Amino acid sequence: DIAQCLVGSEMCIRDRLKGSEMTIIAGRPGTGKTTFALNLACNIAKNKGKKVYFICLEMSTNQLMSKVLSYESGINSQVIYSGNWNNNEFENINKAINIINDNYELTFNTQLRYLEDMLYKIKKLKSKDMVDVVIVDYISLISTRTRNQTMRDKVTDITREFKLLSLELDIPIILLSQLNREAQTREPTIADLRESGSTEQNADNILLLYINEDEKSKDSPKIVCNLAKQRSGMTGKFELIFNKIKNRFIGIER
Repeated sequence: DIAQCLVGSEMCIRDRLKGSEMTIIAGRPGTGKTTFALNLACNIAKNKGKKVYFICLEMSTNQLMSKVLSYESGINSQVIYSGNWNNNEFENINKAINIINDNYELTFNTQLRYLEDMLYKIKKLKSKDMVDVVIVDYISLISTRTRNQTMRDKVTDITREFKLLSLELDIPIILLSQLNREAQTREPTIADLRESGSTEQNADNILLLYINEDEKSKDSPKIVCNLAKQRSGMTGKFELIFNKIKNRFIGIER
């Protein structure tokens, strides 16, 4: 099942994201959805030895790699992206690069835009045993080649096709999603998912991220993680610290 697992200062998914299951991770802007997904990708690739394929429609590969290097080195991703490093930063970044090269099987694709192309590419990779886990960031930016679709129909097609793909290939697929604006000032529910009916029906697991109002101005706010749906396990909430500087979600010691 999908569960919280704290290993030192790292957040990871214990022991298995189940094959054939589709998971939705949703939140409003500022809750760190992409960083959360990258933390998952890094942990799965590094600690579980899985091949992770990360499709992103919102950032460039360089921006994503800057976040991964920040996660591994502890250096601000903006500093990494700028290329203006002092000697200590240069040494730490090089160490992080070596760790990533030696231990990560993490591939980014920032070029795909259409659902049909994504499905074809993932099937092709799986036929060559080159993918174990897929992450897509995020649903609302995906296009389809079906004309004159409403947003509801588009989201229904996207979530259904990815669910069917996870069943066909027996791999976990994680989709990121926005929450409606109504969730900006209160604790979100599954009903706040964009086109929530079809998304809830097709998803095996739904994780909602949100940040309380008094935490929003902090550099390292608490993020509440609500596992609102888990088809084969328990639901519940837990909190993590979102360190924006180091692009890392950190467990809270109790």
